[in-house]
Amino acid sequence: MKTIKQIANEIGVTKTALQKRIAREPLYTQLSPHVTIHGITKYIDEYGETIIKTAFDGVDRSIDMGIPTGIATVDTLLSLVSEQQKTIHRQADSIKELTAALEHTTESLKAAQALHAGSIKQLIDGSLKKEEPRKGFLQGLFKFT
Repeated sequence: MKTIKQIANEIGVTKTALQKRIAREPLYTQLSPHVTIHGITKYIDEYGETIIKTAFDGVDRSIDMGIPTGIATVDTLLSLVSEQQKTIHRQADSIKELTAALEHTTESLKAAQALHAGSIKQLIDGSLKKEEPRKGFLQGLFKFT
């Protein structure tokens, strides 16, 4: 008799994967008579082990997470991380430059707005008067009405 973990190791799957598969039909019904529980451990007899192994025949048990292995791969991953960090730093510098330009533009707009508000206030107060036409030299000497 073997435990679920032992059988899982033999067929190359995780204990959790095997437990989930055993819990589903039709495997659950087929295995029930071949399972013995001692404490919290389930033991499966030789016939039950054969049923499980047959159920897993033809199942692709290789897990490809897309994570390569090996020293060369580690170096490749490190260089990728380094390149990403450089890109992040360049983007951060660009953001700083854009922020500075935006602050400069905002200050310019505030100054223009203040100047415009002052002009409007002078118009409302009437302090901006139309200039009277200038009198010529003779008009200054002789008063024409």
